[in-house]
Amino acid sequence: MEQNNIWMRYLILGLVINCLLLLSCGKIRHEPVKNAEFHFVNNTKHTITYNYGLDRFNLKPDNFLIFKEEQSATNGRGAETYLTPFKVLAFDVTLTFDELKCLLISPTGAFGPLNIKNYVAEKIDKNTYKFTYTFTEEDYNRATVCQ
Repeated sequence: MEQNNIWMRYLILGLVINCLLLLSCGKIRHEPVKNAEFHFVNNTKHTITYNYGLDRFNLKPDNFLIFKEEQSATNGRGAETYLTPFKVLAFDVTLTFDELKCLLISPTGAFGPLNIKNYVAEKIDKNTYKFTYTFTEEDYNRATVCQ
């Protein structure tokens, strides 16, 4: 009889510990995420390069690049709430065409890939948008001879 009481105490202790573990695990909060696919399309006959160590976004003529990333969804999920892959840049960036012509682009500018408003946005699913930025000959014509 005494052995049954000992086993019963261990059983109750085990149940209490399991309940406490389950209750504490339920309090873990995960930050909501949203997915972004950035498509950079070079529709020019010129090689495009960036300054400031952004060489992973360099593009050869008539080529494209796809960049995928997760972003925090704490500020919403609409296309306008996404940040470009250049989100850490609060300064102007120089694009170079064939290392001959330069184009200064701004994070708030009316053209260039630093501003999310300059992309064509397409909703893929509830948490994913595809953003496309296309470089055109107009961008090249806007550039001036590098100094």
